[in-house]
Amino acid sequence: MSFKFAAKEIGLNRATEVKYSQKNVRRMYAWQLEQAKVQDMDTQISTAVDNGEDVDSLIRKQYQMNIDFMDHTRAFMNDVLKLTAKQLEKFDDMEVTEATNLAVRLSMRLMGMSDKQVTAAMEANSEDEDDTSKKSAPESESSN
Repeated sequence: MSFKFAAKEIGLNRATEVKYSQKNVRRMYAWQLEQAKVQDMDTQISTAVDNGEDVDSLIRKQYQMNIDFMDHTRAFMNDVLKLTAKQLEKFDDMEVTEATNLAVRLSMRLMGMSDKQVTAAMEANSEDEDDTSKKSAPESESSN
């Protein structure tokens, strides 16, 4: 089985066929694991800050984990989609959030979701982030 995947934002205008192969699914899980490690570190740092602990070493570790995650994201996209040098350069020039969202889209498709389901999930996540940012905005900013 396979599915078609296009990413106009990196110049992948013509949908390419992506197989649900063990190799691609393994790459997806490895990428998701790296993402989970970054999220775990964020939680560790928040807990340490809340407890008044020194977080310098954790922050240095977080920097390296973020670099590793960006490298894994790049490799995941390149390996699964077989990007050209130009497409990979466009991917590298994307903002981090945009690049991660593109990888999330690909990951969701590899988990068997349809384009329609992926779009709905991404929109729901975007709305949740908007709600969260509005709640955390300082009073003076949110009332203007």
